[in-house]
Amino acid sequence: MAWGVLMLALSLISPRRMAASLVPVPGPAVLAMLGLIVLVLSHQVSLSKDNSFVPTLAFAIGPLGFILARGLGARLELALMLVGAVVLGFALRSAWLLLTGSEADALWPFLDANNYAALIYLLLIPGFHLYLSRLWRGRCTSWPVHASVFAAAFVLLVALAGAQSRGATVILVVAACIWLALGVWHRRTLVPVFALLGAGFAASFAVETLSAVDVSGEFAAELVAANYSVRSALVAASLTVLGDAPWFGVGLFVFPLLYRRNRLEGDQDTMGLYAHNDYLQLLIEGGVLALLVLLVFAVGIGWRFLRCAQSPPDHERFAELGAAMALAAALAHAAITFVFYASFLALVIGLQAGWL
Repeated sequence: MAWGVLMLALSLISPRRMAASLVPVPGPAVLAMLGLIVLVLSHQVSLSKDNSFVPTLAFAIGPLGFILARGLGARLELALMLVGAVVLGFALRSAWLLLTGSEADALWPFLDANNYAALIYLLLIPGFHLYLSRLWRGRCTSWPVHASVFAAAFVLLVALAGAQSRGATVILVVAACIWLALGVWHRRTLVPVFALLGAGFAASFAVETLSAVDVSGEFAAELVAANYSVRSALVAASLTVLGDAPWFGVGLFVFPLLYRRNRLEGDQDTMGLYAHNDYLQLLIEGGVLALLVLLVFAVGIGWRFLRCAQSPPDHERFAELGAAMALAAALAHAAITFVFYASFLALVIGLQAGWL
């Protein structure tokens, strides 16, 4: 679905306009093109082109989403609002099922809870930061706006609590700490940030009380230790796969075919489809060049984050900090789960990268 939406949107933009939109950002544009070239080369040398075809398309959605975002220009904000409305619709459905005790199907249509949680914070962090930046500039004083923002935030937080993603929960707490630090530094009101934290606690309490989901249990020391043990065995076995093709990779999503013969006894809980570390898996499947493209992207987002964070709230660049925070969060999250292998996450990441 993400690929179809992307191709339809790209077909509506003229090649001349698309090329002109990339001229002001030569560095990111070259990186996006290089990423697409690396993906094509990776597919050509893949040990199993059938296995690599769909994942290659999924990865390509990221740089193509960036190109689309630049081509949309002023209409990008509308596109992001439409994406946000879709995600909010899914979250509303999840929240309803969780709060009515029907949590069995609350993650639909997503198969992985961490992917769903990542999609939620990729919407929540930029959206709330945009609201906060306008509030700190004195441009958001209407009570209906405040009410709608926190109602949407509560729905997203309920869905996030139901997903039981420790990584996403930590990411939102860190985001709140950044907002508190910025508020103190710039001497702005901290009430909205504390209100968001309160909404998060209320959402977690509501889910734990009204459904069978054990939100607090996800942070139990025994469960965290067991998960760490499994992930350590998974990474150790993945490193043995790396020796099959260290320079050019074995091909995207060929990892599951090779991992079976290297699986360690300590990892009997995972399906063996992902290394749960996008950097490691991309090194195995795409080789050193593919990993370098992702690392350069990560460094660029970090640099952009620092520039936006240093801007005063009155500066337009400060409003972009939310997207930089969300992208930095996704890049950090990718070290403990798979993020860039999910097409819908790659599309949102590409669109937000084009916003910066």
